[in-house]
Amino acid sequence: MRDPLIRAWLILIAASLGATAAALSPLPGRVAMVVVLALAWVKARVVLAAYLELDETPPIRRAFDLALALFMALAGLLYLIA
Repeated sequence: MRDPLIRAWLILIAASLGATAAALSPLPGRVAMVVVLALAWVKARVVLAAYLELDETPPIRRAFDLALALFMALAGLLYLIA
């Protein structure tokens, strides 16, 4: 597939289906949460890179990736200790 926006859209659809499947699966709650959180991370990175065109500015993309990683780690940690 040559169009990066269509590829990004397909990744978003697949990640959404995966998160729904994980949430509805008989996996333990903590495992399902980690899967859903990881897929949310993938979706956020796709939106930032493809739709906001941060792929064209690698230093800014890396800064957003770091901020997103810290946020996801904090969200996961808060869930696990609650």
